[in-house]
Amino acid sequence: MLKTLCLLAVLQSSNPDSVLFIDSNVAIDSAYQLRLDDKAAEAVMLLDLINEEDSNYYEAQADALSILNDSDRPDETIQRSKKLILQPNEKMDEIYLLYGNAYLKKGALDSAKSVYDKGLDLYPYHHVFLYNKGIVFYRQNELDEAEKWFKQALLINPFYSSAHLMLGHISILKGHRTKGLMSYMVYLFLDEDANSALVTIDNLTNDAIRYEGSNLAGGNVFEQYDNLLKSRAAFDDRFKYKTQFNAPIVKQFELLSSKLKPQSGDDFWEAYYLPLFLKIKDNNLAETTLYYILTSTGKEEVMEWLEKNSKLTDQWLDIVNGELYRWRDKHEAMVLGEKNVYDFWYYDNNDINAIGNENAAEDKVGSWVFFYDNGQTSAIGKYNEEGYKIGDWKYYFENGRLSREEYYDDNGDVSAPFIYYREDGSKATEVPYKDNDVEGIVKYYNSFNHVREETTYSKGQAEGKGQTFYKSGAKNIEYQMSEGKLNGAYMLYHETGSTKGVYQFDQGNKTGEYQIFYSNGQLEESSVYVDDVLNGACIGYFSDGNISYEGQFAEGEKVGHWKYYYRNGKISYEEFYNDSGDLDGERNNFSLNGFQSVKEVFKEDKLIEYAYYDSAGNVLSSASDPSGNMEFKKMRWTGEVHGLGTLKNGKLSGEYTLYHRNGAIYQKGTKVEGLWEGPFEEYYSNGQLAVAMNYSGGSRDGHYTYYDKLGNKLTEGYYIDDEAQQWWVYYYQDGTVDQKVYYIDDEYQGRYITNAANGKLWSQHRYKENAVVEYVLYDSSGQELQHKIMDDATGLYSYQYPNGNNSFASEVVSGAYVSSKRHFYPDGKLMSEAEIINGVYHGKYTNYGHNGNVLIEGSYENDLKKGKWKYYSVNGELEREYDYMDGELHGALIIYYANGNIESKGSYYFGERHGPSYYYDDLGNLQLIKYYDREIGFYAYQYEDKNGQLTPLKPYTMDMKKIEAYFPNGQLSVVQEFDNGFFNGSNKYFNIKGQLLEQTHLKDGDYNGELIQYYANGQVRRRANYVNDELMGLDQSFYPNGQLKESSEMIFGEMNGEYKAYDQNGKVIEKWFYWNDFIYE
Repeated sequence: MLKTLCLLAVLQSSNPDSVLFIDSNVAIDSAYQLRLDDKAAEAVMLLDLINEEDSNYYEAQADALSILNDSDRPDETIQRSKKLILQPNEKMDEIYLLYGNAYLKKGALDSAKSVYDKGLDLYPYHHVFLYNKGIVFYRQNELDEAEKWFKQALLINPFYSSAHLMLGHISILKGHRTKGLMSYMVYLFLDEDANSALVTIDNLTNDAIRYEGSNLAGGNVFEQYDNLLKSRAAFDDRFKYKTQFNAPIVKQFELLSSKLKPQSGDDFWEAYYLPLFLKIKDNNLAETTLYYILTSTGKEEVMEWLEKNSKLTDQWLDIVNGELYRWRDKHEAMVLGEKNVYDFWYYDNNDINAIGNENAAEDKVGSWVFFYDNGQTSAIGKYNEEGYKIGDWKYYFENGRLSREEYYDDNGDVSAPFIYYREDGSKATEVPYKDNDVEGIVKYYNSFNHVREETTYSKGQAEGKGQTFYKSGAKNIEYQMSEGKLNGAYMLYHETGSTKGVYQFDQGNKTGEYQIFYSNGQLEESSVYVDDVLNGACIGYFSDGNISYEGQFAEGEKVGHWKYYYRNGKISYEEFYNDSGDLDGERNNFSLNGFQSVKEVFKEDKLIEYAYYDSAGNVLSSASDPSGNMEFKKMRWTGEVHGLGTLKNGKLSGEYTLYHRNGAIYQKGTKVEGLWEGPFEEYYSNGQLAVAMNYSGGSRDGHYTYYDKLGNKLTEGYYIDDEAQQWWVYYYQDGTVDQKVYYIDDEYQGRYITNAANGKLWSQHRYKENAVVEYVLYDSSGQELQHKIMDDATGLYSYQYPNGNNSFASEVVSGAYVSSKRHFYPDGKLMSEAEIINGVYHGKYTNYGHNGNVLIEGSYENDLKKGKWKYYSVNGELEREYDYMDGELHGALIIYYANGNIESKGSYYFGERHGPSYYYDDLGNLQLIKYYDREIGFYAYQYEDKNGQLTPLKPYTMDMKKIEAYFPNGQLSVVQEFDNGFFNGSNKYFNIKGQLLEQTHLKDGDYNGELIQYYANGQVRRRANYVNDELMGLDQSFYPNGQLKESSEMIFGEMNGEYKAYDQNGKVIEKWFYWNDFIYE
């Protein structure tokens, strides 16, 4: 109940965007308890938290409908029901019933009847639908029609007491007292606590029901018994009765029972009720019958009699149950178009299980239909006289969708494909048969109805070629099978078609050398298998061909000396393993610059000794203990503490804290045997919380929140076992929701909602397994701009401008792009083009200005940026160029002035600055050199002295507030202000003549405030404003003559509003309106 209260507290809080993880089972159970506590509104609110992608969604909604219906809220029940019946689901029977009941409550009888009819189309043998339809006719005073539907309900489920009660009511209205008495009494047999019915019967037998005969009807086959009851002969003192209980029903029933005689006819009461009461009479159980129905009186003498005569009661129950079972045994029904008399079969709870006949040998013969306990057909087909399936057989899920199709010949043999489906309706598998064995190509489909695997079978075993496919349809794996086992070459391919891997199998076991390749053809890894276990040398390579690691396997375990390298060929670390695959011996770590930074010593996977060194080899911290129990102090080679914790049995255990270079906490939490466990926090170097989350066994598990450096929440969601689950919310800095995304097992599944920075809805996408299957785009006024459904995530995926032209377009298959991805300007001119092969970016990317000039050009390889990427101004001037490898900045980064001179250049090592970065003024004069290390960041700088020679390296330390650099002429070249290792304050860059070229304002390393760049003549080149590292407001650039060149309106780094470009004379040459960083018109 505590979880329920927490959920409701959040629901009722002032923050509606708080993210909750909803355990649907807990929510449903809690809602049930709330319902019992008369808290219907809260129960519905709780059930509505369960997302439509949750497997319990329809159960929750059915419960909500039930609560609403019980709370006399029929209009809301109706509106919800209309939505819920649009998709087949396992609760459709309950939804249709509650839907119809809501109309019934409103008195909209024709609408109720229509809904029940639709329900009966889906569930033709569902006794409650039959009964409810009878209720509609009863309330319309069409008693004959109502009686027909109540009878049908009882022939399907004679234990449904309410139908007996209604037949009793109708019989009394028609003036058929005996029929009414029989129906009422069977109602009491089934619901012995229904005292109101006992009172009705007592009044009936005492002539105290005024409405008796108000709809008088003929055809009364029990008229003689009616006359007897009305004669009040039972009240004559000469009639002696056994049951010692003073009530009219006692006397009347004993008299009636003594007079009943068999009679034949096609009347319902003659056929079904009369045999039951005759059997009671023949077994002298009239007295038992009366005491049983008198249970609801609560009288002590009744309970004492039943207890004393329990054997008679058991005998009576067997007779009643046996006779009622007989009601449902055989009936006329239509199965597969054949009208016939069939046996009806039932579950233990009296719901229908199947309709069909058996022969004398108890083999199923002829047409059969099987049902789930909700009345949904589960299977339908025919059997021959020997009990074998023949012809078409169809199987269904509980939600009503087809699950399987089979075909058998007249002898029950299989020589046609079986087809299997998923619950969402997509095809899953197609299995070909010949002579009762699987024969041919078995095809497995993805959920978008495209083949994902093909396997060749012969005589029931996998034999021959098999292959799997990516979503795009491109080949993924090719293999050979022999006698049901992998045998021979096993080939893997990249989406681009190049070989990804080569294995060899021998009767299901990997054998011999295997090789893994990058998409460029370069070998990535090779080793050797012996009897499905790695044995032998293993070598790994970087994508450029340099060795990444090397070592040895024995019996599937790493053994001996293993070495790992940087891309420059220098060793990164080395470690030693014993014959059992445990770390045993030294593990030595080296910096990219070549010196040893760490030494660790292991014994059977336990760390028993460590030492951290500076660049000169001096020990910064160390400890040793043969059992691995010691304090742990991790150091940076520059001398700062990196981490503090405790080792127990050679594993980090207990509190563990990592630190930034400035001494501020970076990460803190608890380790259990080396793995994070429990609450975990990560901080910026300014002390602000960056991440709060929870770990379980080293995996992210629980609530996750990410903040910016000012404490604004940017991301919130839940991990379960390291995978994103349910709703994740992403925010702009001001708290406006940017995106709401629903995940299942780390994949987009369901709604993906995007808002513009002003909070207005920009788009809604619906995903299925990471693929878009439906999307809606909105204009800036909130009106729907485009709506498209792509159920198989296949076809043209495009966004459109208000004028109907495409703003973006590409062909997709199963959600994977299979053609070049192109963006366009509103007038149709090409804006950008990315080459795509089978779902991955591969090849050239180019972005164009409206004037046709190239703005960006670069290349992808297997979805990763590769090589040199260049960025240009609208006028075609090269502004900057970056080098990429394997999708990360790696190599040179160069920025240019408008005159073509280099503004700055530096180098990156896989996403991190490493090595010298050079800064120049617009005339080509060196301003400053800064030195970076990929592990610790900025650590030293230098510039030219008055002789034009570089000064000695000037170290940068965490306590420094400012660095200054100068030109050889003594003119100040650069001023950068710091605090705690981050830019804080104003940065200024000058040329050799003293002209200010750029001034920026930063806080905690992020741009905050105005950025101004100048030409050499003093004119402003660019003016922009930043808030927390994101552009906000006008971003303007100018020509050297001071004329405005470009102007954009920015909100949190996104273009929103008007963009204009001008020529040098002030004439507007381009004008666009941006909406959520996209050109709108």
